[in-house]
Amino acid sequence: MVITEGDMKGCPSDVIAAARQAAIDRNKGPNDHVITLGRSMVEPFLSYASRRDMRQSLFEAFSKRGELSPERDNLKIAVDMLRLRKRQAELHNKASFAEYQFEDTMAQNPESGMKLLNDVWDKAKDAANRERTMMEEFLIEKGETLDGGIQPWDWRYYVRCFRPIALACIF
Repeated sequence: MVITEGDMKGCPSDVIAAARQAAIDRNKGPNDHVITLGRSMVEPFLSYASRRDMRQSLFEAFSKRGELSPERDNLKIAVDMLRLRKRQAELHNKASFAEYQFEDTMAQNPESGMKLLNDVWDKAKDAANRERTMMEEFLIEKGETLDGGIQPWDWRYYVRCFRPIALACIF
């Protein structure tokens, strides 16, 4: 995503410098900055950039980075990987790659792994919803309103702002 330094308001200087270097590496203009879709650029931008519209644009681009496009057709590679995983499982006398992969884990098998994930998912979802409600109530108390409430592109930004206050209230 090609942006300007002004679009990075709120970002630390090292994030701005990395974006400028990414622009230089891509032969962009002298005032351009580039936020790549790599997690090491996305996470800090979503955490610090104060412009909600920029966070939304980056989040949406990041979320779509794996969508199929003709110049990046990885289907053959994926099929080869699945074939190799199946062969690896067979070599270890396992019914599936999942069975092979889970063998030396706490869950021991795919069924237990799914049960664990489902148990954790419900609890994590409930905790996240409680945290969202607390953050939105806090923003209302501060006189801030977010059209549509806290969205996925807002989460990291407001958690970063909210957590120190929430921790101070707890302790």
